[in-house]
Amino acid sequence: MKFAKENMKQILLIIVFTALLIFALVNFPVLLALLGGLYRILSPFLAGFCVAFIMNELLKALEKLWDRLGAHGKRRRSEAFRRKAKRPVCLALSVILVLGMISAMFLIIIPEIKSTITLISDSMPEYVQETEAWIARVSDFLRVHGIDVPKYDIDIAKIADRITKSLSNMGASLFNMTVNATTSIVSSIYDVLLSFVFAIYLLAQKEKLISQGQRILYAILPDKHYERLTGILRLSNHTFSSFVSGQLTEAVILGVLCFIGMLLFRMPYAAAASILVGFTALIPLLGSFIGTGIGAFLILFVDPPKALGFILFIIVLQQLEGNLIYPKVVGKSVGLPGIWVLVSVTVGGDAFGVMGMLVGVPICSVAYTLAREFIRRRVERKQQRVREGDNKKLDKQKG
Repeated sequence: MKFAKENMKQILLIIVFTALLIFALVNFPVLLALLGGLYRILSPFLAGFCVAFIMNELLKALEKLWDRLGAHGKRRRSEAFRRKAKRPVCLALSVILVLGMISAMFLIIIPEIKSTITLISDSMPEYVQETEAWIARVSDFLRVHGIDVPKYDIDIAKIADRITKSLSNMGASLFNMTVNATTSIVSSIYDVLLSFVFAIYLLAQKEKLISQGQRILYAILPDKHYERLTGILRLSNHTFSSFVSGQLTEAVILGVLCFIGMLLFRMPYAAAASILVGFTALIPLLGSFIGTGIGAFLILFVDPPKALGFILFIIVLQQLEGNLIYPKVVGKSVGLPGIWVLVSVTVGGDAFGVMGMLVGVPICSVAYTLAREFIRRRVERKQQRVREGDNKKLDKQKG
C-alpha cells in the first residue's frame, strides 16, 4: 500500500509538471511579458538587495573596528550602550562613506569630462581646417601619381537650412519628448532612492530577517531539503562575500597604482582616469577595458602621444594585476575557470546589463561548485559500487 501511494505521488507530480510545462510553452510570449513586468516591479528591491550585500562588507569591517576600539571598556553601562549603538553608528558611517565616495567620484570626473567637451568644441574649427588641409594634401599626392579623387562640394547653407526645417518639424513633438524625459528621470530617481532605503532597512534588520527566513524554511521543508538548501545558501553567501570584498579591494589597489603611475609619467587627468579604471574594474574581465577607453579619450584631445602611452601603461598594469594582485587578493575563493568567467559576464551583461555583469561571476561560481560537488559524489558512488562488485567476485572465488 505504501509503495502504491509513493508511486501515485510520483505520477501526480509528473502529470502536474508536464501540464505546467505544456502551458508555459503554449503561452510563452504571455509568460515572458508577465515575467518582464514582474521584474520591472521588483527591480528596485533586487537592486536594493545587491546594494545591501555590497555595503554589508563595509558594515562588517566597521563593526569589527568598533568592537576592537571598545574592547577595553570596563563599565557595564558603557558596554551596554556600546552594544546598542554599534549597529546604528556603523550603519550611518557606512552610508556616509558610500555616498561620500560616490559624490567625490562625480565631483572629480564630471568637471574633467565637461572641460574635455569644451576643449573639443573650442578646437573643432581648428580640427576641421587641419582635416581639410590633410585631405587636400592626400588628394594632390594621389593626383600627381595618376589617381583621380572625386571632389565633394559641401554647401553649408543647405545643411543649415535642412537642420532648421528638421528642428521646426520636431517642435510639435518637443513637449511630449520633454514630458517623457522628465517622467523617466523622476522614475529613475525614485527607484534609486527606494533601492537605497530598502538596502538600509535590510542592513539594519539583517539578523532578524535571516532568522525569520530560516524559521520559514524549517517550517515548510523536510529536514533533508532544509539542510541541503541552507548549505547552498551558505555556499552562496561565502562565494558572494569573497567575490565582493576581493573585487572592491582589487579595484582600490588598481586605482591607486594607476594614479601613482600617471603622476610619475606626468599624464593629464590622473585623478579622473584612475577613478574610472578602478571603478570599472569592479566588472570582471571587461571593466578595465571600458575605463581604459574613457581615460584614453579624455587624454587624447590634450596630448595624443600620452593617450597611447596611457593605453600601453594600462596593458602592463593589467598584466601585473592579473598575475599578482588578483590571485593574492581574490585568490581561489571564486574558483571559476577563465572560460566560465567570460561566459558568465557575457550572458549576465546581455540579460541584465551592468548588474548582470557584476553578479554573473559569483552566480556561475556557485553553480559550478554545486555541479562539481554533484559529479564528485556520483563518481564516488560508482567507484564504491565497483569496489563492492569486485569484493563480491573475490568472495565467490574464495568460496
